[in-house]
Amino acid sequence: MLRDRGGLGQVSAVALRRLVEDHCDKFIVFSRGGQPIAFVVLSPPEFPRAAAQAAASAFEASRRLGGELGATVLTPLHVGESDGASYTVTAFCRPLSTNRWISRWQRWRLAAPVFDWLHAVTRRTASPVDDAQSDALFAQPLEALAANQTVDASVRDAAAAAREALAAGRWRPRTVLAHNDLWAGNLLRRPHPGSGTPFYVIDWAGARSEGHGMYDLVRVAMSLGVAPAGARRTVAAHCEALGCDPSMANHHLASALGHLSLNLGEWPAAQFAQTAAVCHRYLTAAR
Repeated sequence: MLRDRGGLGQVSAVALRRLVEDHCDKFIVFSRGGQPIAFVVLSPPEFPRAAAQAAASAFEASRRLGGELGATVLTPLHVGESDGASYTVTAFCRPLSTNRWISRWQRWRLAAPVFDWLHAVTRRTASPVDDAQSDALFAQPLEALAANQTVDASVRDAAAAAREALAAGRWRPRTVLAHNDLWAGNLLRRPHPGSGTPFYVIDWAGARSEGHGMYDLVRVAMSLGVAPAGARRTVAAHCEALGCDPSMANHHLASALGHLSLNLGEWPAAQFAQTAAVCHRYLTAAR
């Protein structure tokens, strides 16, 4: 596998360097000449299937999207197991620069193609919901968020308003394929994009095939440094893909936040509350 890429077959020892730490340990594999050739993601003992599950989500997202939309999902070259912990090996692609000025330029260049890709993903995967799905995927998360005293009052009010619009039949939501952690840190530069997107999307661990719209758009827009006023057109385009009026954008966001509030996992509640408030303020200003 890596031998075909001029990798492990040309090195006497594989150099591993820790990249970041989260649920999974992430490393860069270097060739003997010092060139990065692959990422290795290793599950921790507490979550031995984490890497394999994230890989399965990435493969499923790529399959569902198909074509160039699916090719933007960076899938592993290999999924294996070592000492009971799953791991994945993925071709190395460079993240955005850590240089302040270069990073700003890269983010500015990426904003439009990322938005276009996300709109296309939403159009491709948006699906109407039946009564049972409406209750489980929207009504219940909204009720939970509206009653959550750890989040800002404005977020609770938005959830209550969305729940009321849903109950009255004024809002008919749709589910979409949602990444749920789409930000600049999960975008890698595509080496030879050709006619495709100039980026790859990684870390699909939290993705859902019956997910909620708008949260991914808000998170990635903020992380790319797009001001709310500059995001108004793309919010409107996203609402069109979701089949709703821009006035209902916050309904989709509140539903996503409600779902996340019920599935925090290792995410501290205080950090979630801060994220929810920031996302709500941003989208309100961008409408």
